[in-house]
Amino acid sequence: MKKILTLISIMMFAFVLIGCGGSKPENPEDPGTQPEEPSETPEEGLDSIEKVIELFKIDEVAKIEIHANDAITSKKDYVNAKIIISGEDYTLEETDVRIRLRGNSSLNAPKKSYKLKFNEKEDIFNFGKDKEWALTANYFDTSLMRNYYAYKLAQAMGIQYSVDCKYVELWLNGNNQGLYLFTETVKTGSQRVDIEVDYTKEDQEIPFLLELDMNMSSEESLESNGVIDVDYF
Repeated sequence: MKKILTLISIMMFAFVLIGCGGSKPENPEDPGTQPEEPSETPEEGLDSIEKVIELFKIDEVAKIEIHANDAITSKKDYVNAKIIISGEDYTLEETDVRIRLRGNSSLNAPKKSYKLKFNEKEDIFNFGKDKEWALTANYFDTSLMRNYYAYKLAQAMGIQYSVDCKYVELWLNGNNQGLYLFTETVKTGSQRVDIEVDYTKEDQEIPFLLELDMNMSSEESLESNGVIDVDYF
């Protein structure tokens, strides 16, 4: 699996290089046309390529085994379970965890996403200690790479609060569920979106975290608050 993802990544990078290399050739019969000086030396060019390859390098795929006590059928109610993580750079021996479904429209997909909640804070893959984590199925993304590259690119650009992520192979109750993206959950906290949550009414600026969840259907809206087709947060 790791070799396939790495090969796809290199192919994508090659297409980018090909697309960028189609400049118009100089006219040799026009004496006024002078070839442009190279913007960077070959050594600098190789260094840039190495940095891009490093950005798109696929990490070792860890293995996560979860044994749930009951069927996981709700996105509200957690199910008690045991979890084991085996990886090249991180391992977690059998530990208690709670698991539930995660997502909105993706709940209808055959490959489900999950949310994990530990009893104690765990520093999974050295992403920072927290109790809550996510296993994203990426079912509607056949490349399985859009979220991964978006997060990695944001980190490379120095964007604050970029989500840490890692590919994992998920085994649930002894059944292989395929490739998942293990990620942080987006929330306030010292190891997540680190904004000040203690404030008073006298404060001039109040920090907040805003999440656009989904668009409610007309029936849901009418039953809940009498409003038709509103986005809620």
